[in-house]
Amino acid sequence: MPEHRRMKVFFITTLGAILLVGLVILTLRNRDLLFSLMRPGVQTRVPTVPSGWTSGTKFTPPAPIPIPAIPEGCPFNMLTNPGFEDGTAPWWYFPDRSHWGSFTTSTARALGGSWAARVELLINPMNPPRAGASIQGLIQSIQPSIFPSHVAGNYYVEKWDRSPTKMYMQVVVIASGTESLAGGSAAEISYVLTGLDRQPFNMINRKFIFLTKTQPELGCWIHFERDLRNDFKEQWGFVPEKFAGIRIFFELRADMRDENIDPANPPSMHAIAYFDDLYLGN
Repeated sequence: MPEHRRMKVFFITTLGAILLVGLVILTLRNRDLLFSLMRPGVQTRVPTVPSGWTSGTKFTPPAPIPIPAIPEGCPFNMLTNPGFEDGTAPWWYFPDRSHWGSFTTSTARALGGSWAARVELLINPMNPPRAGASIQGLIQSIQPSIFPSHVAGNYYVEKWDRSPTKMYMQVVVIASGTESLAGGSAAEISYVLTGLDRQPFNMINRKFIFLTKTQPELGCWIHFERDLRNDFKEQWGFVPEKFAGIRIFFELRADMRDENIDPANPPSMHAIAYFDDLYLGN
């Protein structure tokens, strides 16, 4: 065989061996990621950076979506794209906060249509925790003429490997600009969906409501629904009537602010979950 052909065969063989070793390492380190990448037919959408933010500049959150007219006497969802069939907008996240991570939409799991929001939290020595918490989530801001009466949705937990550190899923509703809290703080309610059996931390303007106090059930869609007006009345003593806007957060998170965590040797956690067919309205 001519010398140049022997060199070509040697190069191709060596390259193939390197790629094979890399694939084996990837498989051992993260079987779920490999499975996701190789699963046939799965599509993923990655959101654009909110507000066109660039590192080193001040982040301005997207303006709340105005909802001036709300029909009476029938259900009305104030959220836009609640089933994620129309891309990732207008859902957003905080790109400027070190403890916040993004989300994607995926066809790997879906309830009512073809798409769902996907969040993945991974903490290990190669992926150390960010500040006192690590959050993967999505947000939508609205400006309705009346305060919504109900919040509902569905979540699916695909993977849940946790350490003793507090890892959980929650929905947070914030009524910005409410006049009834001292110091102008926004009134908040956190609905803990799964993962915790006690309040994760103390926060003056946040009340916690536990929908469960157990670890999640894997491999099935779980529906949740709450009377938002009644919960605000019971937790805060009032239903917001004057507010600048409402933000709703759907989060997968780990809180480590009260624990002694060694950044060089953090606890190992890995969770994958989905949200779909979300509702905030009457």
